[in-house]
Amino acid sequence: MKVAFLHPDLGIGGAERLVVDSALALKNRGHEVTIFTSHHDKKHCFPETKDGSLDVVVLGNSIFPRNIFGRGAILCAVLRQLHLVEQIRARRLNFDVYVIDQLSAAIPVIYTGSTRSRILFYCHFPDLLLTERKSILKKIYRLPFDALEKWTTGIADKIVVNSEFTKGIYRDTFGPNMPEPSVLYPVVDVKESEKSNLDHVTLRQLKKWTQVPVLISINRFERKKNLELALESYSLLLHSTFEARESLLVIAGGYDERVSENVEHLAELQQRASKYRLPHKTIFPDEPFKLDKNTKVVFLPSVSNDVRNYLLENARLTLYTPTNEHFGIVPLESMKARTPVLATNTGGPLETIVDGETGFLRKPDVEEWYKVMGWAILEAKPEELKRMGDAGYARVASKFSLSTLEENLDSLVKATQEMKRDDGRVVESQLKVLQWSLVGAAVLFVFFLSWFYSFLRWFIPALFDSMTW
Repeated sequence: MKVAFLHPDLGIGGAERLVVDSALALKNRGHEVTIFTSHHDKKHCFPETKDGSLDVVVLGNSIFPRNIFGRGAILCAVLRQLHLVEQIRARRLNFDVYVIDQLSAAIPVIYTGSTRSRILFYCHFPDLLLTERKSILKKIYRLPFDALEKWTTGIADKIVVNSEFTKGIYRDTFGPNMPEPSVLYPVVDVKESEKSNLDHVTLRQLKKWTQVPVLISINRFERKKNLELALESYSLLLHSTFEARESLLVIAGGYDERVSENVEHLAELQQRASKYRLPHKTIFPDEPFKLDKNTKVVFLPSVSNDVRNYLLENARLTLYTPTNEHFGIVPLESMKARTPVLATNTGGPLETIVDGETGFLRKPDVEEWYKVMGWAILEAKPEELKRMGDAGYARVASKFSLSTLEENLDSLVKATQEMKRDDGRVVESQLKVLQWSLVGAAVLFVFFLSWFYSFLRWFIPALFDSMTW
């Protein structure tokens, strides 16, 4: 079977890891797999996407930018996906099943353009719930995109979500008339890790780090990840317990200098660490890993897989700070590394972590978190950490392994390919495509009119200063 994956930006993150693992799983099952994306930076991606393990094709990036002077990200994302699909069609590339995630705008185009192809849509989380709407203008601007998401998502032949938590949110958001989704958990490969490519100098420095108890937090540098919870809890621990000062907090994760929030939030965290009187250091890729003796917090933006894996395997405790995370791959990676996890008692971690057995589930409260962190640094016995680590590994191997994904996804893709379609539904979808094309044209016109007005106000203020309204 020929399977195409469509993903907007093939960088480093939980959604991208799922796409890569899913593509590998289907390839292992004998399917012919291609990943299409509008952005693939080989300096900021998973190794399987650049070492020949997977066929990655970049399309849909030659006309529309990611945003227009920082605005219109959703509009540009929709246009880039539609452009990508049109380029696939222009090349006369045919696939039995399209696996689409994150953005559903192109689903009706594929649906009406091919009677043979079927569509599986993976909903990580409803996009309309992920956008801030601080102004009335932003609320109005988002209305057509919210309606578009609901309509296009419902057209998919099969819908899959990443957790029971997301399944409940899906129902509440889209209503009872939408197709019932299946749950397909993201996974990790529990096979022995490949030999590390860490150079001797870096490895020697990291070994020095782990001479004291290490707490590690891995997440993208985004405000919604609530990384301040780790910082504040660690600060309380160090300033209230003298013995805990012989320790280190590492905050590592995805970082893209093109994304303004990543840059801004890293600066905010650095300022917060200074406010808490926590000596800190930020180490970017290709910079030496040497620390001062008094360093208590290390920020690692765009951390490499080798460094990430080493720290996960040698940490006392992994801190997973987000609240109501849709799923969360980091707890699985930590349990695979046999390191206990501390996470909030919300969202996806409720389905992956067994409290007191493979880790800890606590309210996102500084008082509760600092107690568990103190236990890991000062009280935990080696046999206790080993027991929890082994239990975590066993849970991942039985329920969240790549072999489980292979079996479940293969069944879902085959079921999707065999689904029958109602001819009347196809005609209805074609009419809807036409209607939405007109709506899209109107949105484009209003957006560019607004942008042009802002452009003139910025560059020719005298023109407007002389006007009376």
